[in-house]
Amino acid sequence: MLSLDAIYDSGFQKHVNELPLFDQEVSNKAGGDPNIRYFHSYWRLADDECLVISATPPKVETWNFQLNNHWMESLDYRYYQIHVNMHMAHYRKDKSIRIVIAHSNPAELGLENADAYDWINTTGKPLSL
Repeated sequence: MLSLDAIYDSGFQKHVNELPLFDQEVSNKAGGDPNIRYFHSYWRLADDECLVISATPPKVETWNFQLNNHWMESLDYRYYQIHVNMHMAHYRKDKSIRIVIAHSNPAELGLENADAYDWINTTGKPLSL
C-alpha cells in the first residue's frame, strides 16, 4: 500500500489549480474503492483570487466535491462550506455546475450571478488538496 505522503509528493503538485482524473491503479493501491473515480489536485490561491471549476456531472448514483488537507482529510465542514454534492449543487439551465473556490465570498471579488455557482471556502488556507 502506498503512503499518503508518497501519493502527495508523486503528483498532486504537478498540476496546481487543475483537476485531472486520478490514476485508478494508484488509487486502488492506496486502498481506494475500484468502483469510484477520483479527481485529485493541489490548489494555490492569493487572497484576491478564486479558482472556477465548470463541469457537467455525469449521471451517477452520487457525486461530491470537497477540499482536503495534506492527509486527505476534509477541511472544517462544521463552520465552513467546503463541499458540494449532487443534492446541494446549483445547476445551470444546461445541467452544468460551477464551483468557485475562494478565501472570501466570490461576489466580493466581482464574480456575478451568485445563484449560478457554489462557493467553496478555503477556510483561510492559501493552498491544499
